[in-house]
Amino acid sequence: MIRLHKCLVLLISLFLFASLSAQSKIRTYERLNPDSVEILRETYGKHKTYPKEFEEQFLIALSHYPQLRDVKVNLLFDKEKTTMSARPDIGSLFCRKRVYSIRINDSESFDGILLKDIPFNAQIGVIGHELAHLVDYEQKNFFRIIGTGIGYLNPRYKRKLEHKIDGVTIQHGLGWQLYDWARYSMDETYSTPKYVRFKKKIYMGPDKILTLMGSPVNL
Repeated sequence: MIRLHKCLVLLISLFLFASLSAQSKIRTYERLNPDSVEILRETYGKHKTYPKEFEEQFLIALSHYPQLRDVKVNLLFDKEKTTMSARPDIGSLFCRKRVYSIRINDSESFDGILLKDIPFNAQIGVIGHELAHLVDYEQKNFFRIIGTGIGYLNPRYKRKLEHKIDGVTIQHGLGWQLYDWARYSMDETYSTPKYVRFKKKIYMGPDKILTLMGSPVNL
């Protein structure tokens, strides 16, 4: 009976993963039913910690990065200079298996955009972008990660890297979600002009994201 249950869970998980992966062509994710959340939790939630209020968004985004399934990732609240950030935990850089933190800005004094204020589909997009950073880190050795940290202080390097990470996000099937995040943060936000200028300077705009997805720019 236990073996049958495990087989059913595996089959449903494979079906759900195939369905979610195919949704790179579907524009909007909707809230999942409890059974689907449980399947995602069993399949992608191992070695992960996260706030309950962002569980669905985090697990949906993770389903597009199967290479991170066994990687330890902590999604946590912190005060940041941007909406979210991702980085390896310093101590784990010397270990065989790294630990990563994705930090969610929860400072009410932040003059940008807080994750809790973003539409559901766009939340998946920005979380997916941060997960793409982890994919990038996983391909780098200790010295290249240090070099990335130093290079990130240079605006030109930072823009080049963030465009690369946006590209990785699109390649993993989260183009529409990234598009919704870019459109919200650059065109529809009530954030400060300074924050909007920063977003437009460093990250891909909605039109470029659509172009990379092979979709018409004028929707």
